[in-house]
Amino acid sequence: MRKKLLYTLFLIISILFLPRSTVAEPQKLIHEGSKSLNDTIYKNIDYQVEFQYPKSWKPVTGYTPAKYEGTDGYFLISAVSGGGLNIDEVVKFNAYHKLQPYGSKPKIESLIISGQEARLILPSTDQDEHMHNEVSLMIKYPSPVIINGDKYDYLIIYADQNHIYQIGSTVTFIHS
Repeated sequence: MRKKLLYTLFLIISILFLPRSTVAEPQKLIHEGSKSLNDTIYKNIDYQVEFQYPKSWKPVTGYTPAKYEGTDGYFLISAVSGGGLNIDEVVKFNAYHKLQPYGSKPKIESLIISGQEARLILPSTDQDEHMHNEVSLMIKYPSPVIINGDKYDYLIIYADQNHIYQIGSTVTFIHS
C-alpha cells in the first residue's frame, strides 16, 4: 500500500514538471475491425479485454500477464491506475518519462476505441533502437478493473508501430 502511495505521489509530482504539449486533435475514431483469416483472438479475463493479433505470433515466457511476438511484431499488455489523474496526464507521464522510451519528441494521438477515450503514443525518430519501434496505446476502462486486489483505470497495449492500429481496431472490453 505504501509503495502504491509513493508511486502515485511520484506520478503527480512528475506530471507537474513535464514539458507542456498538446494532444493531437481532433479525436480519431478507430472503427471495430473484422477478423482476418490470418488473425487469432487474445482474451484476458483478469484484464477484461480481447483483441485480435497475427496468428503466427507466439507467447513469450516470463511475461505477466502476457507478451506475444513473431518475426514481424509483438504486443504486451498492462494496466495502470490513474491515481485520480485524467488520461492525458497519465499518458504524458509515460510519453515524457526521463528515460525517453519514445524518443525526445513523441506524438500523442487522441482516439476513441470501443467507445472509450484512448491515447496512442508514437515515437519520434530518435527513439532508441532497442525499443523496437514500440508504441503505447492507453485506453480508459469503461469502469475500473480490479486485478489482484488493486484498482486499474487504464489498459495499456504496447506493440510495434506496424501492428498497433490493427490490434486497436479490434479491442473489446469484456466482463469477468
